[in-house]
Amino acid sequence: MDYPTLHAFLACRLFTFGQISHRKDVCQPRNWLLETEFLEKSPKVFDYWCTKLKVPTEEIHWAQASPVLLEQEIRFTLAAESEAASKQEDSAPIAELQKKILASIRSGFMFRQSHKEGNTRIYCNGTNFVRLDEGEYPDFVTYPTEAEFLTAIRHWHDWKARHHTYPHSPPELEVWRFIQSELMRQANLQRRALRYSLGPIPLTRRNTELK
Repeated sequence: MDYPTLHAFLACRLFTFGQISHRKDVCQPRNWLLETEFLEKSPKVFDYWCTKLKVPTEEIHWAQASPVLLEQEIRFTLAAESEAASKQEDSAPIAELQKKILASIRSGFMFRQSHKEGNTRIYCNGTNFVRLDEGEYPDFVTYPTEAEFLTAIRHWHDWKARHHTYPHSPPELEVWRFIQSELMRQANLQRRALRYSLGPIPLTRRNTELK
């Protein structure tokens, strides 16, 4: 068995053992894969996990390792990161996207998050953009200007927007696209919850015509 297959196999076995040992009372029966079938499928899963993982394409023995080449690679990487950080993004598409986000929030959309301390809502109360924290640390913040509000929601989404690229920050336009997608995702969840809370819609002549 090669190393990637062995690694995936052991990881899955340990994860499964942890689930069974810690959740005996709630574990549901299921059809487990045979080991032969698992070994056939695990390389594809492991390759998918490692799709964005940068690894050397050639195996180099320790005896052939060169400190000089390592230093060159470090300098090349730092230079590439410095060049990427020095590039100035076009602010026009970012500003346009921010306007759309503000308009959506003014129309009733909001950011919502539940956590162990309570919950947080960021929305427009009809006059100002506000943030309401409920639970162990209640707070109410009003943002008098759009610039202050944009800074606040940018900071609020900072980790989520870059946890896949940490410690590097993605382009600012990509960050605001992520913020907009989060706003739309939460709006869809709120619509779905409202639809379920209202129950089934009775059939009327108008409803059947719309179908």
